Amino acid sequence: MRRSAALMLGALLRHLVTPGEVVLVPRAADLLPLWEMARANLIDGTPMAEEARRWNIDAIVLGEVGLRVPSWRRPLMLAWAHAVRAQVPLGALTLILILPIIASLVVVARVVIGLETFGMFGPVIVSLAFITTGLWWGTLIFVAIVGLGVALRLALQHLRLQAVARLAILIALVAAVMGGLTLVGATLGVGPLLNISIFPMVIMSNVIESFAASQVEFGTRQALRMTATTLGLSIVCYLVVDRAGLQSLVLAFPEILLATVVVDVLLGKWRGLRLLEYVRFLGAVGEQRSDALAPAAAPGRAEPPAP
Repeated sequence: MRRSAALMLGALLRHLVTPGEVVLVPRAADLLPLWEMARANLIDGTPMAEEARRWNIDAIVLGEVGLRVPSWRRPLMLAWAHAVRAQVPLGALTLILILPIIASLVVVARVVIGLETFGMFGPVIVSLAFITTGLWWGTLIFVAIVGLGVALRLALQHLRLQAVARLAILIALVAAVMGGLTLVGATLGVGPLLNISIFPMVIMSNVIESFAASQVEFGTRQALRMTATTLGLSIVCYLVVDRAGLQSLVLAFPEILLATVVVDVLLGKWRGLRLLEYVRFLGAVGEQRSDALAPAAAPGRAEPPAP
């Protein structure tokens, strides 16, 4: 996480646990220097900050003589501490706060780039699921649920059911698959499968129904392309959130959500062409120029003499 977010969350930890000092170190720090820092502090009484400098570790030390959270950030820190004492998991709060950022990323992809996905909520919710289950297992779960759902949807097509009844059957199938994968995870000790409940059954059922509708209207190739785009956009949103450390940043600075609202307002007024439309139109213009040049070259050629 970023240094500013680490300072805020470290202060929250110190407020809850009330230790003498809280030391935050880079993830790449070796175990031996950390052990020596703790030993020197416990036995010799050497300050953690001094030992960190001795081992060339860029550490954040929070304590009586260390760094402290600015006074204008303390109300937020106390609010998070009150939520933790009320047994509200910070992980759930993080998922709630990260949702608007992922939605803004989807808006950029749809409005500016011009990607076609299965609705707005599909990529957003699947990205949240990836945060909980991990990218690899989340992708496998998505492919398994959508693949089995599409197969069942094709089987139900011969019964000529109404859309509401068909969607209810798809929800039952998705629920059964999710329950089965959860049991497999509990049996084999696969932790990510235990968090599969984050995949919303209704959204996944709508993705399956949208795939079937697109297959009938535009063909199987276009339906597969939209499914791949939805999955790819979900993966990109997950990577942006994970690599940029946005989970800890939004928890330490929730006012970032106001910036996402401003971005959404600006994107909502976008009236220009999308990037993919530029690519498509440039290709069409190139074809028209090549067609226009072909007849122009014809008069220059010598005609064979008449017999």
